[in-house]
Amino acid sequence: MEKVNNFVLRHKPGLISKHRYIDRPPGKIANSGSDQTSDPLNGNYTVVKLDSIMASFQGVNNNLELMSFTAQPYTDKTNGSGVAISDETSLSIEGGSNFKQMVTISADIDGNKKDEIIVAYLNDKNELWLEVIKYEEGAKTSNYAVLSRFIIEAEIGDQTTIWGSYTDEGEIKKPIIAWVDKSSKVKIWTCDNIADDTKREPFLFEGPETSESKKADIAIGAFTGQRNNEIAIFYEGKKDSNGNNLFVSVYCIANQKSKLISSAIVGATDEGYSPYTLNVKSGAFLANTVRDGLALSWAIKETDKAQLQMWECHKSNTEKTNNQFDLKMVDAAKDLAVKGGLIRTAVGDINDDGVEELVVGRVANELIEGHLVLQVYRFENTLKLSPASTGRMYGDNSFNFISFDFELAIADLENHSSPGLDNNYIGAGIVIAALGAEKSLMPQNGYARVSLGVIKVDPELNFAIRYKEKPAAIPGLFSGNIAYDSNKNLGNLKIKLTHGDFNGTNICVGSPKQSTIEDVNSIIAIINFPPIPSEFQNTEEFNCVGQVSFSDTKGNSTSMGLSTHRSYSTSDSLGSSLGISSLFSFTSSINKTHGKDFSKSTDKIADITTSLNVSSDKEDVILLNVNIFNTWEYPVYKDGVHKGHILVVFPQSSGNIKTLSGKDLSSLYKPAHLIGNILSYPSADPKDYDAMKGSFCNAVISVDSQPTSISANWSNSNNQSEQKSVNQSTHISNQQSANVSSDFLCGFSLGINHNYDNTYSNSESSNYAINFTESTNIDMSITPAGLNETMYYTVKPYVYWCKTGNYLKVDYAVFIPKGSTWFTQKYNESNPCFHLPWITDGYKLFTRDIEFVQSDNDSTTILVTVHNDTLKPTTKIELALYNKDPHKNGTQIGDIQTINGLPARGAGHCIFTVKTSFLESLLVDGYTSIYAVINPKTTLKNLNDHNKIGFGYYPSNYLSGAI
Repeated sequence: MEKVNNFVLRHKPGLISKHRYIDRPPGKIANSGSDQTSDPLNGNYTVVKLDSIMASFQGVNNNLELMSFTAQPYTDKTNGSGVAISDETSLSIEGGSNFKQMVTISADIDGNKKDEIIVAYLNDKNELWLEVIKYEEGAKTSNYAVLSRFIIEAEIGDQTTIWGSYTDEGEIKKPIIAWVDKSSKVKIWTCDNIADDTKREPFLFEGPETSESKKADIAIGAFTGQRNNEIAIFYEGKKDSNGNNLFVSVYCIANQKSKLISSAIVGATDEGYSPYTLNVKSGAFLANTVRDGLALSWAIKETDKAQLQMWECHKSNTEKTNNQFDLKMVDAAKDLAVKGGLIRTAVGDINDDGVEELVVGRVANELIEGHLVLQVYRFENTLKLSPASTGRMYGDNSFNFISFDFELAIADLENHSSPGLDNNYIGAGIVIAALGAEKSLMPQNGYARVSLGVIKVDPELNFAIRYKEKPAAIPGLFSGNIAYDSNKNLGNLKIKLTHGDFNGTNICVGSPKQSTIEDVNSIIAIINFPPIPSEFQNTEEFNCVGQVSFSDTKGNSTSMGLSTHRSYSTSDSLGSSLGISSLFSFTSSINKTHGKDFSKSTDKIADITTSLNVSSDKEDVILLNVNIFNTWEYPVYKDGVHKGHILVVFPQSSGNIKTLSGKDLSSLYKPAHLIGNILSYPSADPKDYDAMKGSFCNAVISVDSQPTSISANWSNSNNQSEQKSVNQSTHISNQQSANVSSDFLCGFSLGINHNYDNTYSNSESSNYAINFTESTNIDMSITPAGLNETMYYTVKPYVYWCKTGNYLKVDYAVFIPKGSTWFTQKYNESNPCFHLPWITDGYKLFTRDIEFVQSDNDSTTILVTVHNDTLKPTTKIELALYNKDPHKNGTQIGDIQTINGLPARGAGHCIFTVKTSFLESLLVDGYTSIYAVINPKTTLKNLNDHNKIGFGYYPSNYLSGAI
């Protein structure tokens, strides 16, 4: 067996899954009491996550200011619609006279479904501090509080930068902090349990050596497709013999050890200048691979030029290195115009399509000083750069939007104008945090303007028209705080941006309960026998023969294809409790992550093709697929409150085809007709026929003195309702032996029956697709040997997908012309009766016209159907129930019920309600016989009135066994 990859997780909710083996993902099922390792949702239980925004900068009094922001939809008559940003609350960190460097990270480090904020900073003493901050929601106000605070013991080099991120290998994230030490070596620090002062287990390892500039950046991802704990380091190093000074290395951290996976030369900067800004981002850019891509960018302040490169890591095909993987540049965009060396990148799924896009921001000075140029790049099958759109924007006319620094992020934003409501989604947006200059703030005195804005794109990744030709103001921009440097060196001021679900506004699922359900029946097809009167069969005078068979155009047996796929269903309560918008986001996220029907897995169930040589000759035929299903029921939570369940359904295989005869006592088949009685067939469309989808057969059979044969062909070009395949829904029930098919008694085990925590009666779980080849014919023939002109009738065959179960069905309507006197004379007297198709001793009175439907309380409905297979309506009918045969001292159950009358060639129903406990008390050896008698006052006196007495078994599935 191939080794299971346990570590490649999707990075964020809604991204296409990075798992390859969804049948065998990591971890044991919680509280399952077994060692079975299985969890199709991959153990990453946050399905929908909404972000808040936080910016950090050095503020007045030289404190480190952390400000959280809220977002809500916004419309401006001048600038159009957008997203309004408002400050919510702030937190000041006092750490010395100046904050030299800082980084903020948002990650769930304790598994509580809320993101904590990790802040790492250097104070003026060159001490590296780390603080963990959590969101606290009070009765009237909300705030942020410090959860833990400590120094990271480290040697810090002068003029170093602090970088941060986190590894994502499950529910609990691990922070990564990096810096350059005094010997110009990159140091990487990570730690478990940073929120707990007593259990911290830090780990430090050494990366590559930088140049004296100490310029570097890091990104975390699954670059080799092995684990989601790989660290890419993009840095300026010492020049090699060819003048190259930019390099990239990828490391892996596991079990308190680090390993160099691969390294490569990126190239040389223009004229050998040191880059002013240098960025690396990882992204799940491609849907067809489990490997993350790398976006490298840098800018040279002296030349006002920037460059963007896309890199990937792939398996090495040479033996010149000990590394198993090579880093390779795929594409580059050179000579990008940039002012002041300011270029930034962001990665995220900005148009909600399940893969991430790359956004590149550059500061430009033409037209309006300090405006921002944003470009969105999409990727198809490779990392080749393909710009989707370009936009230009600024803050407002009162200040220079970006003068000193800016940051970009892509976040799924919460609508704070409707907290707790169903419409609390704004969607993905590009968040811009900037430090600009304003004359009234006198930059020469050490002040800079802090501003935040959000830009959205449409599903095709296009910016609004106002941003196309020339820079436009950002609607809803926040501009209300100042950053400060007491040394008045504003070039040293930095702004950092992070986003996360700080208050737990998410939809997530808990650990699943796994079940294995055996003998799951699905109906593939029902082929009913053509209508021929029993009087016309196998007699000395008449010998009519009918048949239905499947064949291809050459007369050979045709084939039926059955494809089986995985699915999931939401519980009946989930839609109403989540709301329509939230439920759509929930299901959309799962579909994008795992693919429709979990198609992103490489574990495929092989489709089967079976020869369809079914022949309906004197009997109705039923085709079943019998399979074993694995199911996982997950509780669903929104904002920490339980809302319902989701049931993941995996068939174990394609199953086995089983053929049953409708006459089989154990089949529980309940046709509306009685073979041999053509007036029992309907005179109009069958009840489960969908006229919108139509029939594959538009011909009729005229049964007279000549043999008749017609075919329904799938390639009939005149059939506007042609369908060659159909998807089946799997019924899910908490009641054993339940079914939703009107063709079977309640008690026939159809679909998945199990005692789940929630109900799924409105399930749309689909696990099968049935298809036939274009060359398929269904041949129906009747040979009317010995009939004369008074005995003819017309049959209209229906070949269709049954609307109550989406299985193939062959059924018929029968028409009796007025000139067919043999029928009009023989069936001119009304006759209320039961259908009694069996002739075996002991079962001659057994009927499927008695059905038992049990409710949740102590009540069972007994539904009795009475037929009138004649050409004359009946008068009022009385009906009585008995425990055991009333001719053999059977006791009456309840009162006599009445039916007002039955139409010609029609049927009626009578309902008896009986306590379930009473029926249970009648059981002997697990069953009892319940008899129904039509017009009991006269019938019980006439022993020859056999079709007016019938019995059924309680429970209905007494004879069914394991069908």
